[in-house]
Amino acid sequence: DFNFTRDFNFAANGTCTLTAPYGVAVIPGTEHVAVIHSQAAGRVNIFDFNGNCIGSTAMSDTPTGVAVHSSGKILVTYSGNHSILAHDPATGAANPVTPIYVSATRIPTPRAIATDAYGNIYVGSDALDQVIKLHWDGVSPTATYQGVIVRTSIFNQNITSITVVP
Repeated sequence: DFNFTRDFNFAANGTCTLTAPYGVAVIPGTEHVAVIHSQAAGRVNIFDFNGNCIGSTAMSDTPTGVAVHSSGKILVTYSGNHSILAHDPATGAANPVTPIYVSATRIPTPRAIATDAYGNIYVGSDALDQVIKLHWDGVSPTATYQGVIVRTSIFNQNITSITVVP
């Protein structure tokens, strides 16, 4: 059986720790993996495919999901303040920018996140049991709300993962 932690040899190297991984995303073109180190601990770690720590940064407000945007920035959902933050791996994981989207009414308790090649962001809300679509160009200070694409009547459970099929 495939075991993510065992098969990718993730270990507590450098300043990274890995306990109860909560979100995982591969950073294209780098052979690096972004991992949320437990929701409660609130850290985002970057590992290479050999399990070596590339960088680690403390997060606040309960990080829950991670995805890589078409701009190359790492997007992290935060259920504690109902937001999405973008992190630029080129400048270091320890340099988060201002949230690109915050809305307690549209994405309360965001958990799952996915992106596509066109700059669209799909976010699952645990509180509303729905998926919303945003668009972000990777540069602007905020993402644009595009609407609900999966409603409660269609999917009536906590959404914990989203995959965009190219």
